[in-house]
Amino acid sequence: MTTTAPRTQPSARLTRWKAAWSRSPVKVRVGLCLLAALITLAVLGPLLPSPDPLSTNPADALHPPSAGALWGTDQFGRDVFSRVVAAAHLDLLIAGAVVLLAAPVGTMLGLVAGATEGPVSSLILRAADVLLSFPAIILALVIVSIVGNGTWVVVMALAVAYLPYFIRVARSRALSERTKDYIDAAVVAGASRTRIIFWHLSRNCLGPSRAQAMLAFGWAILDTAGLAFLGVGIVRPTPEWGLMIGEATPDVLAGVWWTSVFPGVFVALTVLAASLVGSGARERV
Repeated sequence: MTTTAPRTQPSARLTRWKAAWSRSPVKVRVGLCLLAALITLAVLGPLLPSPDPLSTNPADALHPPSAGALWGTDQFGRDVFSRVVAAAHLDLLIAGAVVLLAAPVGTMLGLVAGATEGPVSSLILRAADVLLSFPAIILALVIVSIVGNGTWVVVMALAVAYLPYFIRVARSRALSERTKDYIDAAVVAGASRTRIIFWHLSRNCLGPSRAQAMLAFGWAILDTAGLAFLGVGIVRPTPEWGLMIGEATPDVLAGVWWTSVFPGVFVALTVLAASLVGSGARERV
């Protein structure tokens, strides 16, 4: 008598992931695939057999794309492909760090401001209003100009600039959630205000904050490049997309397009991917 081996059933978690993927809008899937490709390039790029992104060779300056240099060389003879790949690692790391700092802090402050009334809530809102009165890149530019250049200075400056957006989003959701029956039930059950805020409210207010986090990721890419283009934040000769575009600007009029087009395309693709995911997530909230 022969027996057949039991069929392996997919795990419940994998099933949920597949169901969530199938329900996601097309633009979210496209954005996630783009982000996955960019992250893969940033992680595996340094392992590719490409020249050192910091190595200069004046004799090979401004060579157009060819078999020897797939994306050409810049004004210092550095390989554009290797610099774009190295910049992907740095820019994605900065954007991720900005979101990891701004999203939790801003969301928690927004929940406190939305769930309570009094001087603490007023102080949080007034501080958010002050920060919102400046465009994010201008505020970050002021902070970096005062503190000094550096990767982590850029991260901290952009995190501060994006805090009020998370505060406003979380507060708006908390204001609508705190009047619902489950909050009244928690109060009747004797739950403390801290437990209501950080357990009950937070679990039901994370959807808008996740959508805002993806949008902020794209903003961080754009603002980091903008700061570097203006000559603050990331300093030469560090490979960074905005810095590469800024260095290549004088060469554009001479017909040298490859030194600015390739980093510009990567900035646009990353911002597009984050915007697609963020807007799709916002529609489902």
